[in-house]
Amino acid sequence: MTESDIINGLILSLGRGEYTVGELKALCRPFGITDSSIRTWLSRRVQQGFLSVRREGSTSFYGLSGKGHRISSNISLSFHMPDWSGWDGSWRGFLFSIPESRKKERHRIRTKLSAYRFVPWYGGFWIRPKHEAEEIDRHFSSEQEGANGRLITFLPQQDISAGEVHRLWRVPQIQEDYLHGLQMISDEREKLSHYSPEEAHVKRIEIGNRAVPLIYQDPLLPPRYLPEEWAGNRFKAAFSQWDEAVRARAATFWKKIF
Repeated sequence: MTESDIINGLILSLGRGEYTVGELKALCRPFGITDSSIRTWLSRRVQQGFLSVRREGSTSFYGLSGKGHRISSNISLSFHMPDWSGWDGSWRGFLFSIPESRKKERHRIRTKLSAYRFVPWYGGFWIRPKHEAEEIDRHFSSEQEGANGRLITFLPQQDISAGEVHRLWRVPQIQEDYLHGLQMISDEREKLSHYSPEEAHVKRIEIGNRAVPLIYQDPLLPPRYLPEEWAGNRFKAAFSQWDEAVRARAATFWKKIF
């Protein structure tokens, strides 16, 4: 867990619209993060467009930008399982062909496709099951306008088998990760009553930085493609319950800061 992971986790998990530098210093102090590291991180994240900053007199207030909110919203989708009960078997496909001379653009599009849980089926053809609530058309409208690719909806002539879906989305490996995650949460639940408010604050970020990436890798597939004893939903529920409890344990520490 890097210093960047810690500060990022704090800003995304505490649910506040804005933070002063003083508040962030106090939140980061139990982790041993220096003031200069915090200011460097803030400056970089503003430059990257993840954070916005406003000033009142000599005080600066940092909060998520539009880009930051989009990233946060995409992560939060992972905590909920889409309702696939009315799924008609249709899929989304994104076709693109970007020359070697545009490596950065190709990497950017692949990264974006992965973030929305597309996987490469054949070379420049990435797919995922179609679910209207994911608003893929809106998220990829700029890519089509820029002639970077073409988003399509299709019905395979032959159903894509569960075995192939498991391979493409790494379902067995993710299942194992969730089972290990469930054990981690179970172990932490037993220790919770012994934490001071400050220790609970630290532990919440440490475990969150291990749990959220696990949750984010959920492929959000229709149940027909998941194991019968799919651990993803159980892990999300266990983590949410633990997070609520450790958050209450840390509340006294935060009240002194805010």
